Amino acid sequence: MPCFCFRKSFLIFVETYKELEGFSRQRARILEVKCSTMIIEKLPGTDARLYMLVAPLVMSVPVIRQNNNYPFKTSRKHLWFVALDRDSVVGFMPVERKTAGAYIDNYYAAGDSPELLMELIGAAVAEFAPELPLSAMVHVRHADIFKACGFSPVKNWKLYVKMEYGDNEQFQKQRV
Repeated sequence: MPCFCFRKSFLIFVETYKELEGFSRQRARILEVKCSTMIIEKLPGTDARLYMLVAPLVMSVPVIRQNNNYPFKTSRKHLWFVALDRDSVVGFMPVERKTAGAYIDNYYAAGDSPELLMELIGAAVAEFAPELPLSAMVHVRHADIFKACGFSPVKNWKLYVKMEYGDNEQFQKQRV
């Protein structure tokens, strides 16, 4: 069963504009709302708006505890998918672009919501999977959700599962 980038209940329009520093940034706007007001906004890893949106969560003890007491990190190499519902952050998924591909790590979904997590995974897959191998360090409790979105386990630990999206053999052949 494939993941979808956004819920079917609304349409999203993405606009790109240039900021003063010369970085391009994309924002999602709601064009038509039927049932839900949730959008997923894509932000660069060092964007001021990103800090404003996620700082209250990444500094929250319950959120850090949900992430196995591991801190959240970001850099210029990260692209964040931030889920907003009525201007409140309900989840986020940072994806780091590395030389070997894109890497999902240290994500958050309010209440461990499977639907929200699938939406965030879908956004990351749509952005990176066509061009790069996509892998993820997944909490064991979320492994089935990532499997439903096309990821396969590579290595298992007590608290985490390393997973890769789809058939990464095509990318391995391109590198040889």
